[in-house]
Amino acid sequence: MVLKLRNIITVYSIFFILVIHSVVANEGFQENILKFNLDKEHNILLSYIGEDKILKGNLKGSLLSPVISFEKSNISCDLLGRSYKGRGFSCGFSEVEDLSGYCYLALPNNVDTFLTKWNCATTAGFDGDAICKGKVSIVSGNGKFAGIIGFGEIEMPLAKSLIEYEKNHALKLKIKIKYPLNIKKN
Repeated sequence: MVLKLRNIITVYSIFFILVIHSVVANEGFQENILKFNLDKEHNILLSYIGEDKILKGNLKGSLLSPVISFEKSNISCDLLGRSYKGRGFSCGFSEVEDLSGYCYLALPNNVDTFLTKWNCATTAGFDGDAICKGKVSIVSGNGKFAGIIGFGEIEMPLAKSLIEYEKNHALKLKIKIKYPLNIKKN
C-alpha cells in the first residue's frame, strides 16, 4: 500500500515538473501572425523528371494588416520542391506538393531583417482548398532582429495554384519570436 502511494506521488511529481518546465520553456516568446499579400507576378519554373514535377522559384509580397514591430514589411521567399501523384489529405490519389525554402522578411529601412527556413506539404485548408502547410524556423536576424530565435508555422498557396490562377494569394506566418534581453525591440 505504501509502495503504491509512493509510486503515485512520484508520478504526480514528475507530471508537475514537466508541466512547469513546458510553461517556463515558452516564456519570453511573442507570438506574431503575419499575413502577406503575394504579388500576382511570380517567378516559378516547372520542369519534369519522369512523372514528377520539379518546382523552383521566388514569391514576393507585402504585409496585409499592421502588426506592431512589422509595419509595412515585405517578404521574399525562394522555394524548391516537387509535385507528384500521391496520397495527400484526400481519400484517393491526388497531386501532392512538398516544398521547402527560405523567406527573407524586411522592414522598409532594409536594415531590420530576418531570414527563415521552412518546409510544407499539401493539406486541406480552412475552406477545403488545398494549401501547403508546414513548419518555419528563424535562421538569423539583423538590426532590431539581431540575435532573435523563433519557430512557427507557414501556410501558403500551392505552387500549382500560383502558376495556374492569376488571383490574389496570401502567405501566412505564425511565428513565436524571442528577443535577446540586451537588445531593444523598438
